[in-house]
Amino acid sequence: MIQLVLLDIDMPRMDGFKTFHALRRIDPSAMVLLISGQIGARDVRTLLAAGARGFLQKPYDVTALDRAISQSLLGPD
Repeated sequence: MIQLVLLDIDMPRMDGFKTFHALRRIDPSAMVLLISGQIGARDVRTLLAAGARGFLQKPYDVTALDRAISQSLLGPD
């Protein structure tokens, strides 16, 4: 069982969109937190609508990462 995946949208070979859907085929309940340096990425909106748990803009600090992971696992405060 996959607990949480931190998925960078901008990857070589297999992009974040394809990776998200491959993860969902492996484990439909897998939680995915999207990460990208591209704030307007079309795939971010599409993947959030498809069930990704959140989005973290690069660059980020440890506090932002901790908050994003907590919200992804537990839901918003």
